[in-house]
Amino acid sequence: MVVSAIASTPQYVEQAKDNSLQPSQTVTDSLKVADLSTIIQEQPSFVAETRAADKNTDAVLPWLAKDIAVVFPPEVVHTTLSHRRFPGVPVQQADKLTQLRRLACSVSQRDNKTATFDFSTCSLEWQNTVAQAISQIDGLKTTQLPSPVMAVLTALEMKCTRYKVREDVMDQIVQEGGLEYATDVIIHLQQIDIKWDYANNVIIILPSGIAPDYLEQYSRFELRLRKHLSLAEESLWQKCAQKLIAAIPHIPEWRQPLIALLLPEKPEIAHEIAQRLLGQKKLPSLEWLKIVATDEHILASLEKYHEPYAIFDDYYCGAIWSATVLQEQGVAALPRFAPYAASDYCADVLRHINHPFALTLLIRVAGHTKRCHDRMTKACAAFPHAALAALAELLVQKEENSWRIMLMTMFISQPALAEQVIPWLSTPAVAVLKSCQHQLTQPSNHASADLLPAIVVSPPWISKKKKSPIPVLDLAPLGIEPICYLTEEISNQLLAKYIWYSKHITVSHEESTTNLLARMGFQRRIAGTYIKAPEAVVEAWLNEDYSTLLSEFKVFHSPTGHYWQLGILTTLPLEAGESSKSMECPYSISTYRYRIRHVTFWTQRFTWFS
Repeated sequence: MVVSAIASTPQYVEQAKDNSLQPSQTVTDSLKVADLSTIIQEQPSFVAETRAADKNTDAVLPWLAKDIAVVFPPEVVHTTLSHRRFPGVPVQQADKLTQLRRLACSVSQRDNKTATFDFSTCSLEWQNTVAQAISQIDGLKTTQLPSPVMAVLTALEMKCTRYKVREDVMDQIVQEGGLEYATDVIIHLQQIDIKWDYANNVIIILPSGIAPDYLEQYSRFELRLRKHLSLAEESLWQKCAQKLIAAIPHIPEWRQPLIALLLPEKPEIAHEIAQRLLGQKKLPSLEWLKIVATDEHILASLEKYHEPYAIFDDYYCGAIWSATVLQEQGVAALPRFAPYAASDYCADVLRHINHPFALTLLIRVAGHTKRCHDRMTKACAAFPHAALAALAELLVQKEENSWRIMLMTMFISQPALAEQVIPWLSTPAVAVLKSCQHQLTQPSNHASADLLPAIVVSPPWISKKKKSPIPVLDLAPLGIEPICYLTEEISNQLLAKYIWYSKHITVSHEESTTNLLARMGFQRRIAGTYIKAPEAVVEAWLNEDYSTLLSEFKVFHSPTGHYWQLGILTTLPLEAGESSKSMECPYSISTYRYRIRHVTFWTQRFTWFS
């Protein structure tokens, strides 16, 4: 049914009255992952560690603390979803509401066919709403229309046009109708669905039915409401939040995670939806709750949706979702990215995090691909303190030769790092660092280079052999007279075979040599005027001076070059004539041999492109 007046749900309304501007409280007390035993024991920022009395109480944490916001570079920040604490830049006002006025205007006519609408399966109230929306398709749309009607028009635009609804449509709806009106449009939009029968050109409008068996992406139109909510005043935000929360029972279960996405300031909404739906059925859309949820037990239950959906490994938006979570929840959200550390999209975000756990995830998967190794190398170079701590904690759990080599290399290149990191490490990790330091200070007993044989000091297979120069054969060109094997019989066969082409090209007997050369390629256009062959080219053609023709062609079309149009040669007439008149009109009175000589010379001896 159409939800004309949204009933309030006490459970959610009471939650909506809480102060949304307070930072989300996470229940994750330590960075733990079920399949990763690495635990970086991090102390709060600027608070001394109390495990040992000899620790430096003035030491500053060299990486991000749990209560410090993650700062991303500009190329990452502008793609993240907005939040009340990170609203971003204001939305610019449009001068003309063109997108809103023309909403769904091309639905009824597409490919010169008139579409028909079938909404018989809807309730009576929705049937009236759809009929009103269809009557408005060809008119100018305004926010004076009821929000359910605007929702139907938006759904038609999203499903039945080549131009999908963009963020600017939501911006214009908010600009003219207000944020509460736009919220109502989104709520009603979740209650209908549209199918298109392409064969019969029938648009079927029906209530939201069975959940799809794949992870359906939310449109940019729907997610744009989150931007406007994050920029709204507190009182207005509270009203819209109450509308969204109260509408949850009236929205199909598989579309309810959108409400949690629109209200990231209230992770309890995501927790309630997950607790209610996880045990009932497998809904791919529950994967979206990973972006908002903070409870570690709920996140562990949601992790079974890691395959095959994996929103943090999504080709289009995986990096956006990952950066959004880390920006809102900080380093406490790092454990949920452990299954995606080898993903290009998620790991590209992790490499910007200055924290040992982020480096731990990248180091563990560094051997998977070259890109994984490159990301780990860049992250270690950018955050050496976190890298040193991660390597020390990893070596406590497992002795890996590559990790120890990396640790020793960092000790040699940056010896001061250890003293800056030790106050924040666990006791076993400190022991690992101390042992590495001890190895570097131990005197070594080894033979010097002058005591070793030369083959050991400088093996011959290590030195690069100089490449011998390639010999150049500088031979004088051999002058050979061309021999034509083209007899009259063979030429007649060729003419009969390719006569179809010459029939498409006509050459007048009175056509000038300049025009003939222009048709062969001696023509170019400069400032709207066609330039033809100069007199030197005409003279070279008449004298059969082909080398001059080739050089003149290059100069004529320099610097770009051009193709010869040699197909024109096949159209030269075959009439015999006197040699004295051949200079005046070489192609109209040319002999048969003259023509064959031209065709043979150009097609067998010279290049087609100058």
